Amino acid sequence: MSQERFIYLINRYVAKTIADQELEELRQLLNNAEQPELSEALGVAWMNEASRQPFDRVESDLEADRILDIDKPPVRRPVYFLRKWGWAAAVILLIGAATAVIVSSEQSSAPLKKNVVVVQDNIPPGTNKAVLTTGDRSFDLSNSKTGIAIGSSITYTDGERIADAGKIIKVATPRGGQYQAVLPDGTKVWLNAASSIQFPARFSGASRNVEITGEVYLEVARNANQPFSVLLNGATIDVLGTSFNVNAYEDGDGVKTTLVEGSVRVSPSGMESVVLKPRQQAIIYPPQFKIKVAEANIEQTLAWKNGFINFESAGFKEVMQQIERWYDITVKYEGAVPSVNIEGRMDRGVQLSDLMYFLNGFGIHTRLEGRTLIISPDSK
Repeated sequence: MSQERFIYLINRYVAKTIADQELEELRQLLNNAEQPELSEALGVAWMNEASRQPFDRVESDLEADRILDIDKPPVRRPVYFLRKWGWAAAVILLIGAATAVIVSSEQSSAPLKKNVVVVQDNIPPGTNKAVLTTGDRSFDLSNSKTGIAIGSSITYTDGERIADAGKIIKVATPRGGQYQAVLPDGTKVWLNAASSIQFPARFSGASRNVEITGEVYLEVARNANQPFSVLLNGATIDVLGTSFNVNAYEDGDGVKTTLVEGSVRVSPSGMESVVLKPRQQAIIYPPQFKIKVAEANIEQTLAWKNGFINFESAGFKEVMQQIERWYDITVKYEGAVPSVNIEGRMDRGVQLSDLMYFLNGFGIHTRLEGRTLIISPDSK
């Protein structure tokens, strides 16, 4: 592959002046080139382009899915880059099908490193995966489907029957899984990785109670005569009809309830309750169950539901916790946790190796041993 030709095609694509034949040529280059060869070419491209790109913000509608022939409609996604790293991030988008990842750190003035990450066995991203339990029976739900619906029986959302509805139903996703469900009352539920929801096959009592672990987004069907309640470890969320997100991972820094619209009342165990307004977030801190209410970043909170990992205002360790759950891996640090802040968002459909290549470019050495991602601040 000619580096000059590859860089020319990348520049044409970013400038939106690429011809159809050139676009097909670029796609073939991306598909056929070896990764080290691509890395070297991209490093040269970045060095050449960065010196003459003084922009602070770029809006890019790069449709990597279309270039790589992924079978889904292209979506225009605004991408925001830091000034120095913008063009390089756009190029990485092309080889990794990521939407945007931006990195800043105390060492951000250092040039992009050219160390090559060697990945013997790549790890794919998470997918639609869950276990349905009804009565004493369990079913591995199809990864070719997106969700289930509960009525007189349990079906996939396309109508395909799964089983009779038992008295109590539980849907649980493993690490590396996600799934959706429509509850008997019409409430819509999205489950993130390592999460679960349990509920009765029929809401026949004075209230509709569900139990949640992990992270779940709910769009609650309105019924003023039968309030909806979410039961958590150490708290209860009372709902009339609303859309909200609950993050209750055990390794998180507290139970977070984020209200998108409507109204919810959050009641920590043994503490006074608070009523949230739209775009507010309540965080309950164990073990005293103290509660704090603040303005919420809705885009960041719901990024997982919309197919992204959003790094905005998140520390490096918190970002790696998201990566652990979604790729079903363990992250191990050699030395201190890197003091790097990653801003922006990444498509959840990228391979783990793409993220590793990106981190390595900013002086964060990564290597994969089985399903353990080892991170150290300097290459060895």
